[in-house]
Amino acid sequence: MSISLTPWSRRRLALAATAAIAALALAACTSPAPADDEESELVMATTWSGAYADYSFYIAAQIVPQKQAVYDYMLHVDPDTSEYEPWIATDWSYNDDHTVLSLTIRDDVSFTDGTPLNAEAVLANFQYRVDTSDSQFNYSNVASMRTTGDYTLEVTLKQADDGFLNGVAGTPLAALASIADPETFATHPITSGPYIIDDANSIPDSQWAYVRNENYWDPEAYPFDKLVMKLMPDVAARVNALISGQVDYAYIDGPSVETVEDAGLNVVQTNSTSLSLMISDRAGAIVPALGDVRVRQAMNMAIDREAIAEQIDLGYGNPSDQIFLEGWPFHVGDADKYTYDPEKAKALLAEAGYPDGFDLVMPSRGNGSDANYEPAIVQYLNDIGIRASFETYPDRDQADQLIQSGQAPAYTFNDLFYNTLKNAIDPAGVWNGSRYTTPELESLLSRINTGTDEESLEAKKELGQYIYDEAWFVQIGHPGAFFGVAADLQAKPSQAFGLFGAMLQDIRPAD
Repeated sequence: MSISLTPWSRRRLALAATAAIAALALAACTSPAPADDEESELVMATTWSGAYADYSFYIAAQIVPQKQAVYDYMLHVDPDTSEYEPWIATDWSYNDDHTVLSLTIRDDVSFTDGTPLNAEAVLANFQYRVDTSDSQFNYSNVASMRTTGDYTLEVTLKQADDGFLNGVAGTPLAALASIADPETFATHPITSGPYIIDDANSIPDSQWAYVRNENYWDPEAYPFDKLVMKLMPDVAARVNALISGQVDYAYIDGPSVETVEDAGLNVVQTNSTSLSLMISDRAGAIVPALGDVRVRQAMNMAIDREAIAEQIDLGYGNPSDQIFLEGWPFHVGDADKYTYDPEKAKALLAEAGYPDGFDLVMPSRGNGSDANYEPAIVQYLNDIGIRASFETYPDRDQADQLIQSGQAPAYTFNDLFYNTLKNAIDPAGVWNGSRYTTPELESLLSRINTGTDEESLEAKKELGQYIYDEAWFVQIGHPGAFFGVAADLQAKPSQAFGLFGAMLQDIRPAD
């Protein structure tokens, strides 16, 4: 289900810096028409409780908006197509066997300390990701890196990796001086991004403020003069802040959509994650029944996704029976094999030799969004005779350790689509703890990683069909992620960006 934007005229303007925080709500409701010399301000709510903005922690998901404020990145993502578009990198290409990536970068960008953002600086940031064992950069697969000119460089991989460009694209770029000084790197990195940290209006672990980088190479890409991010873990607080005008953009939930729209604000939605029951024990080493494809298919047929989309996702979920949605290369075009059919599921269990079902104990991944689906999963599996249960632990890390070490037969998996291939399907993936693989999978991955663009695309389609037929995932749903947006703004969420909604450059004044 899509939710259309319904903009109406309202302009949030910043008051004087010393009065802005104290008077946000009043300013939002009573500010007059903007004058030409007034500075525009975007105020966002961030949801991560206890988040410390360590800017040197490149893979920290909880501070993505803060990092986007201060850093330039190698590539951006088109929100309409999810394709990479040039940014700091203007050109990129692989050699014939896809093991050498050549990159050309802009020659007109400098860091705030005046040093050039050149190939040497990019290489230092890549090396930093290798030195810190950054799995999202596939550090262990990097054989060598070198500059080939002032603004060109190349990375040689030990073996082809179709996902490596994703790590390159998402590399934040800091100056050499920052990388050499870990203490200040964490709190005040020297960068070339659109904004500079505003300490005077920041509050430790509560509010992050930024002012425009006057020397930024593409100021039109980021239209706001000031940026404020407020920590608001509670969804009710975020909704109230949206309605009162204290914030312009915030992550909300399904039950809040109507309230926010009734207040005249905009709501945008993504369905860019997939909530599945990942069958990690496909070899049946822990639970023998899971090694039979008929059992895994029966589990898929046991799930009433229409009911989940309506009752848990409040009518905003997508009840598709496959993990990848339309628009992704792994999507199966004619999929409809696993419609809700508990009687057929029971027959498949009996055919596989389990007429009385079996026991299935899985680790619970805590009190996050995954947990909302656990009772329904248990009930649907119990209805066909599988005695399913989730075992809880004092913290989520314990459950994740079991999963990553291959000791969990199954677990709830809620991840971005692209990360599914790298993290849960690839035998080296962090969430494929059993390291399960098959000759068919190895062949498909080889073609994806080393083939031409056309060959790689065809192999991705075949891989989607393969894991669908083999039922490696029990698909539960595609939950909607919702974002409230001020009425005078427009936000274009990227399906590739998922739970964070729109990237910073895709939040702009309404046309």
